[in-house]
Order: sequence, then structure tokens, then C-alpha cells
Amino acid sequence: MASVLFIDDDVTTIERLQDPLADAGYILFAAHTGLAGLKMINIISFDLVVTELLMPGTNGLDVILNLKMKKECPRILALLRRSPWGNKDPLLAAARTLGADGVLAKPFTVVEFMSCLQQLGLPRRPSTKHNAE
Repeated sequence: MASVLFIDDDVTTIERLQDPLADAGYILFAAHTGLAGLKMINIISFDLVVTELLMPGTNGLDVILNLKMKKECPRILALLRRSPWGNKDPLLAAARTLGADGVLAKPFTVVEFMSCLQQLGLPRRPSTKHNAE
């Protein structure tokens, strides 16, 4: 199973994606600040780090820079809350330049997010839930 670290000070975004990620077979870890995320990165190896760019203190660009200094860097998906430019936002372009593998502007749907994971090489896994007949 792939492990995903989700760094975002917006708890509702993480909560909204928690079940779909679990259903797709991902192990989700969450951090609500960039600093907390960096501490987790130093003790756990992740397949993907999703980071909001605009957070107080240690922001998403700081997280990306720190990850790119590591010998083995996980895939990185940068998120940006409400931008009039959508995925063409200059801050998302900066995240790509610094090494983000993918970018996504909020708001986004669960389907868009899961599609982005597939594009990053984290394919959706079959659900282990069974429906009662």
C-alpha cells in the first residue's frame, strides 16, 4: 500500500479525502502545519507528499525545498487554495519549478484529486470493502 502525507492547515480538505484515499488502498497521514509535516518526513518514508502552498509559518514551498534536498524524494503534489488563475497560478508554477510533480488548485473534486494521483503514478487500488447483497 502506498503511504500519503497530507500537509494542510485546512482540516476539512483532509477529512473530505480521508475515506476515498482509504477506499483506494492508501495509508493516509496528516499534518496541519508545514513544520509538523517536515518532522513526520524525517521519521517516516512516504510515497507521496501533498502540501498546501499557503500556510502560516513553514509553507508548502519550504516543504518542497526540504524534500528535494533528501536523497530519496517522494512524489510531491502541491495544492493552492482558491486562485483566480486556477492551475495556471504563478505560485503553482513556482512549486513546479522547485520540484513538485503535480499541482492542483482548490476547489477540486474527489475525482479530480484521485485522477491526479493516477497521473503521478499512484494508481487507484481496488476497494477492499464488500457490499451486502
